[in-house]
Amino acid sequence: MFQGKKLPLLLVFWIFSEILLFTLILRSIGLLATLALALATSLLGLSNLRKLFKIQEKQSLKIKRDAAGLDAALAALADICLILPGFASDLLGLALKSPTLRKNFIQRIQQASSPIAERLIELSPQEWKIIRGRDASGS
Repeated sequence: MFQGKKLPLLLVFWIFSEILLFTLILRSIGLLATLALALATSLLGLSNLRKLFKIQEKQSLKIKRDAAGLDAALAALADICLILPGFASDLLGLALKSPTLRKNFIQRIQQASSPIAERLIELSPQEWKIIRGRDASGS
């Protein structure tokens, strides 16, 4: 998904956004309230993650590879983001808690991973032609 050069830039951007958001919230509501808010989001993530694992444990221990399994994985990722310290991760976690956003994300993943045969366009012999001088890779 990410090339090797983009990952360090993403990490630097993430750290910068965490520091910026923490500073903005600190200036807005004060130190004690900022620390309480950070602790509250971490506790929220822990309690939601515990509930999610209890639900999964009751249903079955099988790994689900369908949309329901992916939805549960995204919900767990949302809870983990809430547990992580920092407000940028909290915003990502809260966004992933939205069922609509998770549904749209799952649809995009399923479309991107669909077999090529489903994305294949059938053409009649009159609708295509062979281009000479190129190999199969297009180079």
